[in-house]
Amino acid sequence: DKSPSIRILSLDSVEQDRWKASLSYSDDYGVSKVQRIIKINDRLIVSDLVLENGRLLDELRLDSLINGEQLELYYRVWDNDGFNGSKYTDSRKLQLGVLSAEEIENKALQSLKSYAGSKAEKQKAIEEYDESLSGLQESLVTKKSLDWKDKEALRDQLTKLSKKREERIKEREALKEELNKLEADSIQKEELNKRLDEINKKEEDLRKLEEELKDLMEKLDMKDIKQKLEELRKENKEQQRREERMDDLLEDLTFQRDVLKEIEKLQEMSRELQKMSKEDVSKEELHEKKESFEESMEKLKELGDKKEALKEKLGEEQMKAAEQKVKEDLADATEKADSDSERKQQQSSESMEEASEEMQEMSESLSSMMMNMQANALKMNIESLRNILENLKRFSLDVEESGLGIGDLGRDDPAFRELLV
Repeated sequence: DKSPSIRILSLDSVEQDRWKASLSYSDDYGVSKVQRIIKINDRLIVSDLVLENGRLLDELRLDSLINGEQLELYYRVWDNDGFNGSKYTDSRKLQLGVLSAEEIENKALQSLKSYAGSKAEKQKAIEEYDESLSGLQESLVTKKSLDWKDKEALRDQLTKLSKKREERIKEREALKEELNKLEADSIQKEELNKRLDEINKKEEDLRKLEEELKDLMEKLDMKDIKQKLEELRKENKEQQRREERMDDLLEDLTFQRDVLKEIEKLQEMSRELQKMSKEDVSKEELHEKKESFEESMEKLKELGDKKEALKEKLGEEQMKAAEQKVKEDLADATEKADSDSERKQQQSSESMEEASEEMQEMSESLSSMMMNMQANALKMNIESLRNILENLKRFSLDVEESGLGIGDLGRDDPAFRELLV
């Protein structure tokens, strides 16, 4: 009698303290039980799992762990040998740790940036989809009916298109999961969620059109087949425009998150310097603060290359003067720290306080700029909506006037053509 076997097929983090594990197990005489074993330090937590047909999806909740605490996870399967006694086999052992809220936020942001950075690849995939539809259209232009080879080729193309569409849906679902891991809500986050739902809903329209094409192919209705292919192309182009708008929103969201992160760093450094000004601090501690400040400013300038509003803000004389003043104050505080002179120690504390105040003012100015950017974006969206409604209203009136004019014309009246132009 062979020992039972068990494998961990996948392990995915769902939330900060929740994982899903997919398992497969087997034995030539049947399995009596499967156990989950968690080892935290010297403590073992053993849980019996509900048996299924050779596969199992296990959801782990580890909310009792503190951030950064490590654990070992593995699974044990027991066979059903009643004669020689049950034997067991352990799966491979995995080391897990609970991410902090900040680590989860950073991980989610990296995933969002990766998705936004693959804009060219997504564009290429949509263009390839359109080229495939265009090729199908061209192949049917001169045909009045389909033979079995044509039907097979069309069916094969539709299957490939369907597969690509399903891949896009999965990518967007994964994106939505990462988006919802971001802690704070924002206009961009809410709008992105709406756009993702809208795009995936429209994918369903594409699927229906593909199914209608397959049905028409069996009925050999060439006229309707060509019409549905054209509808499919138009819908695909609409999807492309929706993707582009969503990518712009995604880039805007990740940009704002990055800027807010640096603003928070400035605020935190300001608070720390205020506290340090009342304590004995070393030159090394102050040097580290100066380096941290310079790193944040460098990061903000890199982000400024992406958005003109931030570049202009950092280029303002007041902001440049504040940056220079912080550097000078920190350099002065560092130079006079650890001094035996009480006067120099007092001057070092004063320089720290001044640097703290300048940092706070810089962070407030940047926060105000971010709020203005969000307000302007909302204003632009409202203005765009007004323009669309106004154009629709104007178009509706033009159509109504044309309709009234056409009703008064005879069939051969030369003015008929002028109204249609």
